[in-house]
Amino acid sequence: MQIMSGRSARGWLAGASMLGLCMGMATTAYAQEGAALEEVVVTAQKRSERLQDVPLSVAVVSGTNLERLHISSPDDLPMVSPNVSFTASSNTRGQGLSIRGVGTLNFSDGVEPSVSTVIDGVVLGRQAMSVFELIDIERVEILRGPQGTLFGKNSSAGVLNIVTEAPRQTLGGKVEASYASLNETKLRGSVTGPLSDTLSARLTGYYTTRDGYVTNVYNGKKLNDQNQWGVRGKILWTPTEATSVTFIGDYSKIDRNCCAPTSISVSPTATGAARLALMGPVVPGRDNNQTNIDGLYYLKQDTSGLSVQVDHEIGDHTLTSITAYRQFQVRDNNDPDLLPVNLFNLNNADQKQSQFSQELRLTSPQGKPIEYVVGLYYFGQDLDTVTMLQGRYSLASNVIAGSVIDRGIETKNAAVFGQLTGHVTDQFSVIVGARYTSEKLDARFMRTNLPGLPSAPVGVGGPPLNTNDLKSDEAKLSYRLGVQYDINDDAMAYASYAKGFKGGAINLLNTLTQSLVTGGGYLVPPEIPTNYEAGVRLSLFERRAQLNLTAFLTDFDGFQTTAFDPNANANILTSAGKLRSKGIEVEALASPVVGLTLSANVAYTDATFREFPNGPCYPGQALVDPACRNVNGTYIQDLAGKNLNNAPEWAYTLGVNYQRPIADTGFTGLFNLGYVYRDKVNFGLSQDPQTVQKAYGLVNLNLGVQTQDQRWKVSVFAKNLLDQRFSNGIFAATLDSGGPLAKAGYSQMVTESARRSVGISLNTTF
Repeated sequence: MQIMSGRSARGWLAGASMLGLCMGMATTAYAQEGAALEEVVVTAQKRSERLQDVPLSVAVVSGTNLERLHISSPDDLPMVSPNVSFTASSNTRGQGLSIRGVGTLNFSDGVEPSVSTVIDGVVLGRQAMSVFELIDIERVEILRGPQGTLFGKNSSAGVLNIVTEAPRQTLGGKVEASYASLNETKLRGSVTGPLSDTLSARLTGYYTTRDGYVTNVYNGKKLNDQNQWGVRGKILWTPTEATSVTFIGDYSKIDRNCCAPTSISVSPTATGAARLALMGPVVPGRDNNQTNIDGLYYLKQDTSGLSVQVDHEIGDHTLTSITAYRQFQVRDNNDPDLLPVNLFNLNNADQKQSQFSQELRLTSPQGKPIEYVVGLYYFGQDLDTVTMLQGRYSLASNVIAGSVIDRGIETKNAAVFGQLTGHVTDQFSVIVGARYTSEKLDARFMRTNLPGLPSAPVGVGGPPLNTNDLKSDEAKLSYRLGVQYDINDDAMAYASYAKGFKGGAINLLNTLTQSLVTGGGYLVPPEIPTNYEAGVRLSLFERRAQLNLTAFLTDFDGFQTTAFDPNANANILTSAGKLRSKGIEVEALASPVVGLTLSANVAYTDATFREFPNGPCYPGQALVDPACRNVNGTYIQDLAGKNLNNAPEWAYTLGVNYQRPIADTGFTGLFNLGYVYRDKVNFGLSQDPQTVQKAYGLVNLNLGVQTQDQRWKVSVFAKNLLDQRFSNGIFAATLDSGGPLAKAGYSQMVTESARRSVGISLNTTF
């Protein structure tokens, strides 16, 4: 199959050059004094295994590397894993992660993400719950491709598996304080130790604050700031040698003036000219960091959870039970008209979620002719949201209109799963896994007018609607078949075929209509991925270097997505039909001499629609492109062969990490240099040329010294050293689009990563 286009040669050559540099330095240093790479253990197959022995595409980032690179949240993971992408939103409900170009990014309460986030064995039911500090982390495992057999819930595109540090029987801890640009202040710490001979505990906490980087000229207020804190406690009880019980509790709070977009352009119409006049000193453009709004931007979120994990040895088998309860509440508002007049000032939501999950599994011992994991899983979730909309919605209108949308959805997911590995010979193994999942959704939707006001327009709300019988009931078998060949202790090859499953979705967007309810169009079919994958895992030069190669091809049937529909001037929840993501992943790591580590991670991804006949047009497309056609009053286009939105074709990360004792000083010098490259992407599903983000590269630098006993460390760092500006989202501006027959104005989402940040940090370990 052809997976590389000529226009990608520059990205390929750069990645290949760094890969060659890593391998070349490892080769030339082979005869020198060196050090074997640290062995990495993962639980990607629900058992502890050496990473190089796992027949899956897994990227691992240790807690040490997270601290070294100053990565503190999941949305920073694209900086270390090139096949991960992050899309920003005006609130946590709409943002999310993609793997291999694929992810579900939307505001609908009735659809769940395609990339699952799992913390200490507990699946998070909503993408808003994945907004937290990566603190006191043992490792982050990024499982690429469908993981439905063992992880099941929300994993049709991949899994983010986060493992936090465990309590220890020896007293110890660490504290970090840092200060950086925009008055960013971080305090982070943890302490662990024994409570008795059978009890140990660990307590972790953090506090982060930062000024905003968008100025509201209306009142001088800084927007898009940071203000959050949280705690996590873990208790480990080992009543016998055969039994261990881990109790985990956590709480976090976010209180931000966030998340405001900035204007890139206004529509070339009389309305656009009027908008421009109202913006005052704000100059639209890609470098614009100002806005002029009279409404509020705020984001307040409370998240908490409790879990109990019991591991009990029954002979040479291990029985594991994970029982968990989690909840969150998020309250947010944004003023998307970006003007100092009340066009759409009230656009808020109050969302409450609670979930209960129970996993029970039996794991056989390793090293036997047959190894297996079997289990049962249950997940129940309640989600309730009240949204209020109010404004004029047009510069030509003086009529205030508004709606209240009260909706809720209940999810019940139950599954039985298992995976068996048969070692046919000492070198050749066969892998068979399956999961049978039943998922039921039961939703309600009620839209009423705000007291004394007419309905909000159809594009943002609509006339009153009350329905309580929105249901989805799906059951599906997902499975995985694979073979693994251990060439020797340092080389392994594998190939696998997997069929995944993500249950159906219910359209609960503000713009739900009676016709969709009556005709059954509120129900979006299940998302079914089929994945073909082959890989090689190599340890080289007495394990001073590693080279992992993976090729993949994944077909999605019924890909669930949200698309902007210019006909309704609103976002819609839809099934895109067929989607294909294919590519190659290369990961190289080398330690040619003691203290020096080189890394190169390269991802080539071609994510395109194979079938999407009724795709949305972009604003103004019908004026210039005959592919956008009028079908019974609706403008649509065939998106077959077009690229998936926010899916870079080339992405890579390059790194150099060096530590060297400073003679006769008792200190060790620290040096870390990283480069992150992201190919150009189109944030618009409709292929709008105005929503393209050009390719960019980021340089990150860290310099420091630490005592040779590693108890004290001070470092200075620069993230985005060259001050490269880029967007994490570009979209047609709310209320500045006249549909497919009129061009639009555009807005963008930017994060603090899109500007240089320089800081200093102090760490102590005891």
